[in-house]
Amino acid sequence: MKGASKGEGLGNQFLGNIREVDVIMFVLRAFTSDKVVHVYERVNPVEDLEIVLSELILKDIESVDKRISSIARQAKNNKELAIEHEMLVRLMAHLEEGKPVNLFSRNEDEAPILRHLFLLTDKKFSYVLNVKKGVDDGAQAEALKAFYDFIDPADHKFVLEIDIKELTDYVALSDDEKAEYVEMIGEEFTGIDRVIKLGFERLDLLTFYTGSEKECNAWAVTAGATVQESAGVIHTDLAKGFITAEVVNVDDLVESGGVAGAKEKGVFRIQGKEYLTQDGDYILVNSSL
Repeated sequence: MKGASKGEGLGNQFLGNIREVDVIMFVLRAFTSDKVVHVYERVNPVEDLEIVLSELILKDIESVDKRISSIARQAKNNKELAIEHEMLVRLMAHLEEGKPVNLFSRNEDEAPILRHLFLLTDKKFSYVLNVKKGVDDGAQAEALKAFYDFIDPADHKFVLEIDIKELTDYVALSDDEKAEYVEMIGEEFTGIDRVIKLGFERLDLLTFYTGSEKECNAWAVTAGATVQESAGVIHTDLAKGFITAEVVNVDDLVESGGVAGAKEKGVFRIQGKEYLTQDGDYILVNSSL
């Protein structure tokens, strides 16, 4: 990743791929092994993160500098561009201190300007620490402690410790082999589920369900969305013609034996358009369209 901001290696391709994402998940090695060579011949997740961040920040400095240059003249006679120019000058100083854009304060007028710049460090961050499971490794423990001390304590909940070799080996197994593996370790393998859950939590997403007696569909929506907004995720016409929604928790639905059983038991609740969709809701939308 070092040199990516200058286009070295796969730098330009890599940076282009992540420019429009909402979350960057850093996968950092925390285990030591003579059999697995590190490109810098050491294991230090803090330094690895600093290298990646510095490359992303350098690219953002380049983007901000270009934008400042392109609007400097017009900003003298344009109020909106003057606001943007002043903000970008402050942002440049912030970046030159080695701070990512996501730590930059912006007001309501400045926030949409920043969003349209698609800056690389104006993203939410999450972290996967690649560890060696079941190994009493003092160096690994030290690396983990240093990493947690380095990042903001508020971000600790967005860190996963996963044995990625175990994860990749598990993914490659057949269904029967996976069942045997789970039986052997005596617990469900949750590595993949944990990564997916981390992504949802960092994006502030929840899952709701729709369907019929024959199938069930899962949909993702931002937490805080109303049931009418959730209906729009399924189809815009459902939101436009929204009347009411019949809602039940999916676990209660399964326990009731399906939609018919849930209706017989009276566990469905009638909700209006202002109802906030909850994680795990099963929704039947009543629409005029």
